Amino acid sequence: MRKRRLRFRLPGSFFTRRALPTGASFLNWHAPLKSWLRLMPLIGFLGLCLAVFYSIEQPILLNQSNLRLGADSKTYFLIAEMLRGGGAPHTEFIQSDLQPGADSQNYSDLAETLRQEGSHSVEFIGLGANFIGPILMALLFQSPFWVMVGNIALFVFALAMCAPIKDLSRTTLALLLALNATTLVSLVTLNKEIFALAASLLLCRYLYTESKSKLLLAAILVIGLMARWEQSAITLLFLFFRREGSFFRRHPYSAILLLVAVITIAYPLALHSRGVDLSAFVDQAQTGNGILVLDRMQSSYGFPLVVIPKALTSMFGRVLTPAYWLSGYLHQDFTDLANQYVIHLHCLAMLFVFVIALCKGRLRMSRPLPFFMALYLIITAANPFTQPRYEYPIYVLLCFELARREWTPGLFHTRGRLGQLLPETGLPGYAEEG
Repeated sequence: MRKRRLRFRLPGSFFTRRALPTGASFLNWHAPLKSWLRLMPLIGFLGLCLAVFYSIEQPILLNQSNLRLGADSKTYFLIAEMLRGGGAPHTEFIQSDLQPGADSQNYSDLAETLRQEGSHSVEFIGLGANFIGPILMALLFQSPFWVMVGNIALFVFALAMCAPIKDLSRTTLALLLALNATTLVSLVTLNKEIFALAASLLLCRYLYTESKSKLLLAAILVIGLMARWEQSAITLLFLFFRREGSFFRRHPYSAILLLVAVITIAYPLALHSRGVDLSAFVDQAQTGNGILVLDRMQSSYGFPLVVIPKALTSMFGRVLTPAYWLSGYLHQDFTDLANQYVIHLHCLAMLFVFVIALCKGRLRMSRPLPFFMALYLIITAANPFTQPRYEYPIYVLLCFELARREWTPGLFHTRGRLGQLLPETGLPGYAEEG
């Protein structure tokens, strides 16, 4: 008599699923060696997260180290502490504790407002800044350790939500995400990037499954809002362009040209009406004074000329500028781990997955995610300063594209030997996604 076999999922992991004979206990079950070998790097990555937390992040938060790992992690905790106290001044909260970062002036202004007027007068989300996601997490979990646990849980949840997506290797996706230093930092510190990761993967679930749940769409927008309101706004714009029967769905390049034209006209008008001094943004940029030249061209209706250089700069930072590595890099403050190590490793990982995705033909505008990435890069390129970590959702989506087991005609695809330089494994046949 043939034994019935049950589908069994290994507790604590959704990456491995194997058949288990009826009546066998968990203690007698053995996973194939191949499955454990695929899991070991992920287990090691989580172990590395714990090691980084206890050796670097926790001493920073306890004022036992002058290093800086998360861009604004300590500042979020300090502001959350003030909110728990009703916005009253705390003797241990001093201005020098505000770490220098992309939004340090915004945080200083927020702290001063909390001291003088209380939490009821503070705008936690607006055009200039967004504090709501990390501060809510700090208020909810309170302890840095539980914040790390919450980050890891959100990471695992986002990967688990991708389970219904056909032909997706979640193990490959997780490994590609782990290659980026920003992923590690997003798991061990209080930050916005973990929300950007979760919103990006939920968007993949929404696009690549038949069920278009309104609840899932609401979760994408809310979680995206926890990171940066721009991510949710770009998601809505993307869904508008990709709606059924839309002209722009069939002609994505027309949508891109329209968006560039709108920004070209609207940006100088908005800039001049508000009287903004572009030189004020140089200190926030990761790429030096060269960005000021591009900003001035953009403010003179030259956005079409600068959109590609600014998008590449946002994605790859200083990786493509050899002069910086030969001279300027050696004179930087190496206690600033966020800017001297994490950002550069992030840009290297971005360049790595981008080149592979390009060579494998995964960046065609007829595919939904490359179209979303194009919209995202164009809109973020309109910012007067560039921050590579703001492009982290692009990295997540590139990893998703590479983790899908499908055949696509690559950049070097021909009928001859040249087409064999980049072999593709996966499903036979190919069809563009509408």
